[in-house]
Amino acid sequence: MSRGWKSEISSIKDVDITWNEPLSKYTTFKVGGIITCIIYPKSKEALSKTIDVLKGACVPYFVLGKGSNLLVADDLPEMVAISLKRASVEAESTEAGGRVQVRAGAGIALSKLMRICLNQGLTGLEFLVGIPGSLGGAVMMNAGTKHGEISDVLEHVTMMTEKGEVRITRMNIKFSYRKTHLPVEGVVWDATLHAEKAEKKIVRK
Repeated sequence: MSRGWKSEISSIKDVDITWNEPLSKYTTFKVGGIITCIIYPKSKEALSKTIDVLKGACVPYFVLGKGSNLLVADDLPEMVAISLKRASVEAESTEAGGRVQVRAGAGIALSKLMRICLNQGLTGLEFLVGIPGSLGGAVMMNAGTKHGEISDVLEHVTMMTEKGEVRITRMNIKFSYRKTHLPVEGVVWDATLHAEKAEKKIVRK
């Protein structure tokens, strides 16, 4: 493991870093030891460069979403968490031929995404109500309930790798129960879901 990765990470533009953070602050179970650092990339380029540095230095990392259902050991080796909470991706919707696509960043909380859909009169994603976590986590685990799951509404995903951006359409993604099998290794940057227009009072129900 290269010892110079910390200075390389610190020099990346559009990245915030907190060092020696207790992960218990970020998990719903309030457990977890001290992690080497949490990295907050704010742009695609920053995320891609972050992955490149960590892989080049053989530093293990994982994506930290909302920390729901995440169990972390008290004694952690040198490793890194990547959080997209500060990434500059605004939720937006587009309509064509009566079909609506909702695109949002992986770091957005599902609860916030549901409020946006309600305010815009969009239906079809109500099965996500009450599920804790972020959109990125929901995509990775094919989150859902008896009323539906991510695989029912996912259009495409933008992944970031050490080589840059990869856009993956639904036809190239395999799904199983609470698992999404993506064809490339990387970090989900954003996802596009399909929805339908409806009156707000109908969506509220």
